[in-house]
Amino acid sequence: MRGPGAPGEGPAPLTRFLVGYDASEPAQHAALLALRLAAPLKAKVWLLYATGGSSARAEPVPREVGEARRTAVLSALRHLEGTGRSLGVPVEPVLSDDLPLAALLRLVRELPADLLLVGARGLSAPQRLALGSVSSRLVSEARIPVLVVP
Repeated sequence: MRGPGAPGEGPAPLTRFLVGYDASEPAQHAALLALRLAAPLKAKVWLLYATGGSSARAEPVPREVGEARRTAVLSALRHLEGTGRSLGVPVEPVLSDDLPLAALLRLVRELPADLLLVGARGLSAPQRLALGSVSSRLVSEARIPVLVVP
């Protein structure tokens, strides 16, 4: 996050948001929250969809299922772009072939984002222990503030 401006001004406003998006309900909540936060700030929003699959998935997804999911996600991204336009928020979808964690951490380094928003998948304690939590890893490894949205 950028430091404060002149003495007494406080921190610079957040004006660039990166959202991890996979069309899940928590990701949808994170994307809509980013748009609501961005509108009064005249902020930009990047929506990242990482097509490299889920690091939490134990077995491969059949090609037809993967294509149907990709089509649905792209449609949802177009809808969110339209919602952003109606709010006066520039929205830029970003597609990556990486796994979600790797893609988000790479973009945190490459983009000038001020805040990362991700949805909480609600893994149980045994699932988190066995599979890890993308949001937990992001909180510990991202170089910008991370907002985890239920």
